[in-house]
Amino acid sequence: NRNAAVARGVPADAVKVWLFILTSVLAGLAGMISAFRISAASPVAGTGYELEVIAMVVVGGTALTGGRGTILGTIVGALMLRSIRNGIVLIGVPGLAYNIFVGAIILAMLILHALLQKNAARS
Repeated sequence: NRNAAVARGVPADAVKVWLFILTSVLAGLAGMISAFRISAASPVAGTGYELEVIAMVVVGGTALTGGRGTILGTIVGALMLRSIRNGIVLIGVPGLAYNIFVGAIILAMLILHALLQKNAARS
């Protein structure tokens, strides 16, 4: 909350600028790693991963309806989904079935977060 941060004396504008800089540097680093990995630079190299990335964050504990998540939770979610993807590939399930599975995971986590919020509101 920007207003709460300013009230506590945090320079919100400076923090915002530094976070944009950090995000840009990390995006550039990810682009370089991708280019080195495939020995080419492509502007559409990450297309198709959007749903999987959203699922990784949601499985890691961040609610789609808003709220807070942790970096550790996101890393755990990423490891879980990559392990599931490897398992699905090993048993021979087609690639499109994985996307359906990821969508089902997102829906299940959305329902779980809604139930947890409802129970927290009752308490």
